[in-house]
This record gives sequence, C-alpha cells and structure tokens, in this order.
Amino acid sequence: MKKYNSYHSSVKICYALGIQNHLLPDNFTSTIKPSTAHYWKNDNPHKYLGSEFSSSINNNIDDLQIIYNQKVEQLKKMFVTFCKVYITILNFIGQKEFKAIIKKNRNTIVNLIENITNDNKEKNLICKFLKITPHSFQTWKRYQNYHCEFSLINLCFKKVPQQISRNEIDVLKKFMNNKRFYHWSIASVWGLAFKQGKTSMARGTWYRYSKILGLSKKRNQYKKKRKRISTRANIPNEIWHMDVTYYKTIDNIQYYIYTIVDNFSRKIIAYDVSKKLSANIRLESLKRAIKNEFDISVGKSNIDLIVDGGSENNNHTIHEFIKNQQVQITKKIALKDVKFSNSIIEGTYRILKSKYFQDKPILSTSIHQEVDFYVNDYNNVRPHYEHKIYTPNEVFKTPSLKQIKPILEKSYKSRLQANQLNSCENNC
Repeated sequence: MKKYNSYHSSVKICYALGIQNHLLPDNFTSTIKPSTAHYWKNDNPHKYLGSEFSSSINNNIDDLQIIYNQKVEQLKKMFVTFCKVYITILNFIGQKEFKAIIKKNRNTIVNLIENITNDNKEKNLICKFLKITPHSFQTWKRYQNYHCEFSLINLCFKKVPQQISRNEIDVLKKFMNNKRFYHWSIASVWGLAFKQGKTSMARGTWYRYSKILGLSKKRNQYKKKRKRISTRANIPNEIWHMDVTYYKTIDNIQYYIYTIVDNFSRKIIAYDVSKKLSANIRLESLKRAIKNEFDISVGKSNIDLIVDGGSENNNHTIHEFIKNQQVQITKKIALKDVKFSNSIIEGTYRILKSKYFQDKPILSTSIHQEVDFYVNDYNNVRPHYEHKIYTPNEVFKTPSLKQIKPILEKSYKSRLQANQLNSCENNC
C-alpha cells in the first residue's frame, strides 16, 4: 500500500498566501509534488468551516506579500531591529519612567505624530508604541489650544477649571514651607489647609503640585512594606490597641513608651513614659484609659483589646484586672488570636520616631516633654491621614466627621465655578 504524506496546516497556509518561497527552505519545497502544491493554492475554501472569514484574510494577503517581498526585505530587517531596540530601551528604563518622559514632552510628541500622518489608525498604532492611550492623546492635543503662561501647568483656567488657582499655589507654598509643619506628613499639612478653608484641592492634587514645585523633597516619606489590613471599628471605644516601644536618648538612657490607641479615631487615649518595662505601669495606663472613657455607673460596656505577645501585655496582673472589671474587656493577641497585626498602634510609634524625634536632640531630661508635645499635636492639631482633614480627637468626639466625601465634593465644585469665572489674560 502506498503511503501518503501528511503536511502541517501552516505549510498549506504559506502556499495559499503565496509566501512559501520566503518562509520555507528549498530542500523542503522541492519534495512537495507540484499537483499537491497546486491543490493547496486552488482548493475551494467554501467546503471548510470558517470560510466566511476568507474574504477578510484575502484582503490582507497583498500586505503580507509586500512584507515578504525581496524589495522590502531590507526595510523589514530595519523595522525588526527598531522593534528590538525599542523593547530594550523600554525594559532598560522601565515602563513607568518611559511614560513619564513621554508625558513630560507631550507637546513635542503630539506635534510629531500630527506631522507624520493624518490617518487615525496609524496615529493609534504610534500611540500604542509610545504607551499613550487614544484618550490621553486627544486630551493632550486639545490642551495645546489652551496654553496659558500664567498657569503653573500652562493651561487656561477657564478651559481647564480643574487645576488649582494662583491663590491656592501661594497657599500651598506657605503651608509646605512653614517650619512648624516640617515633622508632619504632606497629607497632614494638606488636611489642615483644607480644614481652615485655605484650599479646595484634593489630597492627591496637593501631592502632585508639591512635587511640581519641588516642595516635597524635604519630606522623604518613610515607606514600609504594607501589611494586611487591620480590623476596623464602627464607633469610638469599640476596639483599642495596646503596646510598648522603646527609645534610647542621646545621653544613652533607654525609655519605654506605653500607649493605648482607639481604633476608630486613632486617638492616643492613654500613655506613659518610663525607664522600666513593667506590668504595673502597663496596668496603670489601662486603668486610666478605662476611667477616662467609660462611665461604669451606666452599666456594662464591651471592648476588644488588641495587644502584641510581649510579657508586659500578657501577665497575671493584667489578666486579674480584666477579669474583675465591670467593663467587659476581651483581650486578643495580634497574629495569634486574630489574623491581623497590631499595625495601627505601631503607626503612632513610627510617626513619633521618624517625624518628631528624627531631627531633635532627645535627652533624658526632655523626653517626657517631647512625648507630651507629640501626643497633644497628634491628637488635637495634626490632621490624621485616615481622616483627611480632621484630627483623631475631632473624630473621637464627633464620629460623623468620618464621612468627609460630601465636603470634598462641595469644595471641588466651588473651585470649578471660581476658575470658570476667572478673568483670563488670553481673553478666552
């Protein structure tokens, strides 16, 4: 019995497209019978499933033949080389940095693309290469008509009213250059400015313009790997966090700082500073917190107390006190009794050490006063990142302030209206 050869469908497609001589070696094509090759080229496509797509494929055959034509072989090699260089550069500097460079030179890029071609499909292809979305390209193109040298971002206030006003730029500079706030985060500085009605910009916009003006360099943010989200209380005094940290003064004396923090408001509700790591001192701060925050004459109250696994938090003294309290306290050890960490209280220590103590000569004779200043500033003056424009104590006393979104939206609309009514030097 005569054995027939079976050929891969890719080989048949090459013959159907007429590009077999460019892709397949001669020593292989010479083994294929002319009748078989003729059949592949002239086979009736309608007997196959999917034949309805053949017309769209045939429309592109000419393009494919041009690509593989010997006359454009050199151009093809040059294009492949360009693609390799492009990918290498993209991998070398990173996509994020590449996009930043393109955005920074957006006017030049827009002019270049507009001069190269009038075809929208070709423009979209170029934009794809340059990591520009079609929407961004159209926005950049539109912005070219709104140039205004009196704006920080060179855009007309009337045509692009979302940008911050000249007055707000001055406010931002004033707040960010105020030495009183050097140990605050940028978010807290914005929160105070917004709460005082000095600015209407959103927190992210404040960040962006601070960077443009070079005002954020002096605040190199401490960045730590983000942990899993912790638990969230619905009201004040529902969940507390208790922990101890240590700090060594410049005269080489180690102190322990005991704190209790309310989960909902982030308020430090009790604290102590001591040279000793002691269960009794830990107990005193817990007693003071309960006395200050709960009216035991009203009746039973419940609270979850999240602690770390240290002996100062987990001992017979603490357990006996909790057992005999009218306030029902459920003590839970982070990452043991519950899945989440005690990161909320750890955040207060990080702010204390990296912001307030970082550039100060903390002595054993001054550490108590410095901690007192920090707790008061943290609780009552410095807006907390979690609450945007409000301090922990404000949210603790008035929980409804947690709903800040309507206030931000109202302020944003006011800024749009003000910019739209602005008298523009270009007479737009």
